[in-house]
Amino acid sequence: MVHDIFLSHASEDKETFVQELYERLTEAQYKVWYDKNELGWGDNLKIKIKEGLKASRYGIVVISNKYFAKHKEWTFMEFEQILTTNNILPILHGINMQTIRNYHPKEYEQIKNWLAISSDKGIDYIVQQAKKKIYQESEKGIDYSRLRDLLAAKDWEEADQETYRVMIQAVGKEKDDYFEEDELLNFPCTDLRTIDRLWVKYSNGRFGFSVQKEIYLSVGGKADGKYYEEAWEKFNDRVGWTGREGYYEITFDTSSPKGHLPFVDQVIWDLCVGGSVLGGGGGEILSRIETCKL
Repeated sequence: MVHDIFLSHASEDKETFVQELYERLTEAQYKVWYDKNELGWGDNLKIKIKEGLKASRYGIVVISNKYFAKHKEWTFMEFEQILTTNNILPILHGINMQTIRNYHPKEYEQIKNWLAISSDKGIDYIVQQAKKKIYQESEKGIDYSRLRDLLAAKDWEEADQETYRVMIQAVGKEKDDYFEEDELLNFPCTDLRTIDRLWVKYSNGRFGFSVQKEIYLSVGGKADGKYYEEAWEKFNDRVGWTGREGYYEITFDTSSPKGHLPFVDQVIWDLCVGGSVLGGGGGEILSRIETCKL
């Protein structure tokens, strides 16, 4: 499983700060690797932590006096691993950079160029900063702020059209163009993940490509880029598209079934295999969703 965030911290900071931070991040629809949930009886801690770090896109490091204590073997191991990545979100908890410089000079040299947030700013502020950093990433320099705003306003129809616009832009085409199969099979994972997370977040888990993928797999489909007629028919029925002949019959509100959106103006789901909804394109985009580990 791919996580958005690996939460690195000293156990002494759980009750005072980290537990609440974890809860707020999960409420914001982030997938968080948190030792309390991920480590179990009999686990090899070193292996599990390394796997968690490898499977996480960002590392939030809660730096405190306890974090750099000499007996903290696991936090030092996490810290050394996190240093090998470029996606570090540091939080200073009850400590400042001058104190780190005075008492932990080696670690100070490793982190002195980090732009850190103080926990004194409050968890609301920290979560907002995390949203700005993580949700709107793009490999292609695309601005997802309009999609975010439309989804936040629950303007599902405009958001669906905006999803097509940013996706066609991500493959280097213009409005009114169509996708080729290879463009969907190789769609940039970072952008696909950003689009999906925005849909999932603002629909409270009701809409999104990852939601559609899980439904498709649950009815016997395979996310391998191929077309399975029986599975497509079941999926089509489950998400409420059965019998729909055109885009304008899609229901743009949360009364529609789970997974009903995004439909994306048919350019993805209906690549015209016999003119039926869920023709060729669904297989390709779901395959990419699986490859990108959404």
